[in-house]
Amino acid sequence: MKYEDIIGRSFSNSMTAKLKQVSHFDRYQKYLIVCLNVISHHISPKLSDRLFKSFISGGEVSDEKLWKCVMLARATFYWYGTATYSEFMRRLSRKDFETAFEEVLAASYFHRSGWEVIAKPETGVKQGDFDFRLKRNGSTLNVEVTSIHASSFSEGAIFNKLGKKRRQLPPDEPGIIYCSLPESWGLHRSQESNRLLEEIAMAFMRSTNRVVAVMFAMNFHYDRLAHGPIDVASKRRATLSLIFENLDPIVPVDLRSINAQNFVAYPRSELDKWFEWLLWQAE
Repeated sequence: MKYEDIIGRSFSNSMTAKLKQVSHFDRYQKYLIVCLNVISHHISPKLSDRLFKSFISGGEVSDEKLWKCVMLARATFYWYGTATYSEFMRRLSRKDFETAFEEVLAASYFHRSGWEVIAKPETGVKQGDFDFRLKRNGSTLNVEVTSIHASSFSEGAIFNKLGKKRRQLPPDEPGIIYCSLPESWGLHRSQESNRLLEEIAMAFMRSTNRVVAVMFAMNFHYDRLAHGPIDVASKRRATLSLIFENLDPIVPVDLRSINAQNFVAYPRSELDKWFEWLLWQAE
């Protein structure tokens, strides 16, 4: 869908006027202003205000909050016009938007890999209240998204979280657990971490066949890497994903579209094209 179909003329005009007022700002600062206004317009003014206030904490700019601001704005454009748009915007407007942020980020990755994403409101029913469903070529997968916030690497924390999330998935259908890991663990810096995560995932899946795969995601500052193919999400941020498949799944599922190690992010989108048009209009 083109940005002209997502953004109305009046909103474009108001953003053009705002960019004219900050003509002395650099390009990235202007981009953040646009992102904040998109979040306010499509998701929640309160969320936009909270993100703006959280940019600077203790006198330092939070790169993580800046990154989330950009990703949220891109998400509104990415999902606009889809069947899941309203549900994802509803989740993001909640007070606890961090959980919803991980869910939408995960859903976008699967969607970009060729899977249809179906998200519905929470039911509160155990084993039926997973985050969203995937469909592709006759296959259906239930997805539960989670994140870990322990200050240092903990095999036990990962096992416990995977076990808890497994109980959210129906016992007689194939599912995937998408687990976001802290950047502070530094797992993106070494191939040894891949082996450790594989051992944990495979040991966990030996006790279950409903979980056909475990996927780990790690957000990090990409300028900490000396080299490598990086799909840049925003200024100095990217996401590394690893997926490990169950050797004895309840139902065989073709995961080739998502089983490679990837640096993933929202690609250049209609938001970026609209931003370029706004800059031209504001000159």
